This record gives sequence, C-alpha cells and structure tokens, in this order.
Amino acid sequence: MPITNLRQVGGFVMMAVPRAFLDQLHLTAGASVGISLEGDRMVVEPKPATRYTLEELIAVGPVPPRTADDEAWLSGGPMALCCPAPG
Repeated sequence: MPITNLRQVGGFVMMAVPRAFLDQLHLTAGASVGISLEGDRMVVEPKPATRYTLEELIAVGPVPPRTADDEAWLSGGPMALCCPAPG
C-alpha cells in the first residue's frame, strides 16, 4: 500500500494521489470525486459530472415566460442588440 502525505494548502488539507491510481480510475487533476467515511477509512470515489440530454433539461420544469427583452432578441436578427439600426 503506497503511503502519501497530507499537506496544508491555504484553508484545506490536500492529499497527493499516486499517478498509477489516477490512471487506473481514468482521473486527472480537476476531476470530481466523492469522499466519505466508512468506519475508520476515508473512501474517495470517482464522480463524473452528470450529463443531461435536452429532453431531460426541458422535463425539469416549466419554461419561464418570455420577457419583452427576450422577444426583441429573438425577433431582431443576429445583430439587433449589438448594433443600432442605421437611420
């Protein structure tokens, strides 16, 4: 079993993870992991970001009503908001 050191980094304590462990779990720096306690052990598990389909996102709840600004943006064409009409 490899041994690693805990290091103080600002207000956190960080743990170095051996590269072989990261490779085996397909993790890189910045990956999300879950952490829990099981008895006297700390368990760290990969927690990939949840990816939603458009249908799942739409099904979450009702779409809020469009505002006047929304309607102007949708009907104004690609340059309607950034560039005033000549004249």
